[in-house]
This record gives sequence, C-alpha cells and structure tokens, in this order.
Amino acid sequence: MATISWVIFKHHKKADGTFNPKIRVTHNRTTSYLATNIYTQFVRFKRGSSTGTISNGEVEDSLNDRVSMIRKIVNTNQEAIDNCDNAKELVEYIERYLSRQNLDIDFIAFGREYLSTIQKMGTRGAYTTGLNVLLYYLMAINGKPQLPIKKLTSKFLMKYDAWLRTDRVFSINGKIRKAPAMGDNGIAKYMIAVQTIFNQAKNTYNDYEFDDIVIKGDPFKVYHIPETKRPPKRAFSKEQLLKVFNYEPPFAWRTDALACDLFKMSFMLAGMNAVDLYNCTTYKNGRIEYFRSKTTDRKSSGDSFMSIKVRPEIEPLINKYRDKTGKRVFNFYQLYTNHKALNVALCRGFKYISEATGIVKLQYYCARHSFATIARTKCGRSLDDVAFCLTHSSGHDITEIYVDPDYSLVDEVIDKVVEYVFKEDQE
Repeated sequence: MATISWVIFKHHKKADGTFNPKIRVTHNRTTSYLATNIYTQFVRFKRGSSTGTISNGEVEDSLNDRVSMIRKIVNTNQEAIDNCDNAKELVEYIERYLSRQNLDIDFIAFGREYLSTIQKMGTRGAYTTGLNVLLYYLMAINGKPQLPIKKLTSKFLMKYDAWLRTDRVFSINGKIRKAPAMGDNGIAKYMIAVQTIFNQAKNTYNDYEFDDIVIKGDPFKVYHIPETKRPPKRAFSKEQLLKVFNYEPPFAWRTDALACDLFKMSFMLAGMNAVDLYNCTTYKNGRIEYFRSKTTDRKSSGDSFMSIKVRPEIEPLINKYRDKTGKRVFNFYQLYTNHKALNVALCRGFKYISEATGIVKLQYYCARHSFATIARTKCGRSLDDVAFCLTHSSGHDITEIYVDPDYSLVDEVIDKVVEYVFKEDQE
C-alpha cells in the first residue's frame, strides 16, 4: 500500500535561504519524491534532524492539500497503482496523471498528424476528406477549426449526422460551397474516418497495460454508424457493351474519345483500373505487368501483381497512348497531373457517351464489373478464377504461399469473355 506525505530536507536549502518541500511516495518498501513549486523560509529543524517542519499555516495547508490530492489519485486508481512495482514507477504514473489534467486534445490537429503517417495514398485521401468535411461542419456551427476530443460525444455525432443529411452551404478557403444531402453510404464513409482517427487517439494516449486512461469515453458505443447498402450492379449486357465499343466520338480531342478507349482497354485487360493504367511501367513480350494500387497495402506484393497478354484488338490503343520517353507505359501522367485528374476527364467523357447511347449510369468501373460478371455467368468460370483475374483475395491465403501463380489462366478467361461479347452467332 502506497503512503504519501510531504517532507523538507535540511540539505535542500537554496542560496536565497528558502527550502523546497517534496512529496514523499513510499510503495513496496521503496521511496521516491515528487517535486513541488513551493519555496519557503518558514521552516524549523530540531537539533540533529535532517528534516524540518513548516512554521507558516498557509504553506502547511497548501502542502497538506497537495498530499490529499495525490492520495485521492492513488485511492481512485488502484488497479493502475497495483501495476507499479516500486515508488519510482508510481511517481511516474502520478506525474502522467497530473500532466493530463490540463491536457485538451484537439481532434482535428491529432487527425492531421495521424493521417500524415498513413503510407497508402488512397486510404489517406479518403480519411482526409472525412476529416475535412468534419472541419467544414465545425466552421459552419461555431466558426472554430478545433474540436476538443472531450466534446466528441454521441450527441455531437448525431448532430453532425443530421447536418450531413441536409442540403448544406459552407465555406472553403473563403468560397461558399453547396453540397446535397447525403445518404447512409456517404455518411458511413465519413464517420468511419472519424472513428478510425478517434480509435488511434485512444491507442496513442491511453496506456491499457497500466490502466492509465486519458480518453475514457467512446461515442461510437452510443452512436452507430449507418449500415452501408450494397451498391447497385454495374455490369452491362453484351448489347450495352457493344454500344460502347462501337461508339464513334465526333471529335478526336474530346474526353469521350479517351473514355471510350480506356473502357475498351480496361475490359480487355481484366478490368484494369485507371490508376494502374496511369502508373503502369512495364510492357514487355506483349504483356502488361503491374502491381494493383488498391491492394498493395493490404496484401503481399506478389498477390497484387498481375501480368496480362495484350489482345490484338487493343494494340492500336496501347500504341496511341504510349509514353515516348519510356518512363512509363502510357503518357497519361504527361497529360494529367495525377490519376484523379484522369478520372475527372473520364467522368466527363462518359457523360457524352451516355447521352449518345442512352446507357444510364455509365462509368469506367462498369468495364471491370462487366468483365467479372460475364466471366462468371456467361463463360462459367469459377469465382476463384474471377478473383484471380481481378487480383482479389481468393480466401486461400495459406495455399497461395505454396502455389506459383499461372497468369495464362487470366489470358484464357479474357479470351472467353471477349469471344462471348464479339462472337456474331452468340445467342
């Protein structure tokens, strides 16, 4: 059992004649000391004694109050105290406890610092957007860009949720912006970002081993993130795909030409994403090789690697967009500042194609969905085969360690899918 008292040592006399009392902590037959900010001349020492007493009532009351406060800390945190093996560890715990009494963690500032450590650009970008939207809310309701973590309560999250469900007007860098009301899927995406940052803050400031808890509450125990609904299917029929493939852009320079070309390339490259076309650096022996950007942080580098034979139908398109410098396979990085800018151009292009063909909800990702759906439902390929083509996890993580990948399987699936779509006598 720890004992707490104050003490004044004769040999601690300062040059100005004052003494600095200490708080003595005894625990498990060991002793350590806490400093105080009190300096006093009102000290008496008995002859031959190394410790003294206070001769001023106010100073003595101040020391007694401090001892009482520390005793209260010890008595109300017994589990943490029991984990301290000696007085030095107990003093360190008490100092941490006292230092955080005035600790006011700013959730926004912590979030910025944490997000800067995330290596995966896609994940960092998604969470940064979530944090920024929360910041817009704070500016809209009180004009302050800070959020003390103690105020991140379930009631706060419910009000934030309600705000997201309305048509909103807010300011970004002095410019007024408007945003439409969001549904469950969008709100869930932003709330997951907030929850992830909050959990990281708890892991940073809370010492669960010593029961040293700075952030005690969890608003997500009361507020529940909306359940996300499964997105609508984005796979197209053979007829719809042929409309896109046979689309003739009226202007070679317009973004619908780019969108149509990359849609064809993606479909015949097993649903290759635009970001991977943008970053791709290897084209040799008639094969495109790349590491899928979306999964390289979640899987081993070997699992996210893909090698695909280029079919003759898209060889002209490969050559059309070749990077003449040889730095990358395609020149998209020379035309667009990043893959997000490329995606914006594609979205504009697909709007033109959608208007011309009458195909609603046309977007680049439909090529990937259509390839996978046709491979499974029309060509009879197994889900494992389709997952391999899409660089998805097959669920056989241990087995994959022992089996070398055979990328000719991908070529075979692509051939079957293309044959189904373009074979004229196909019913």
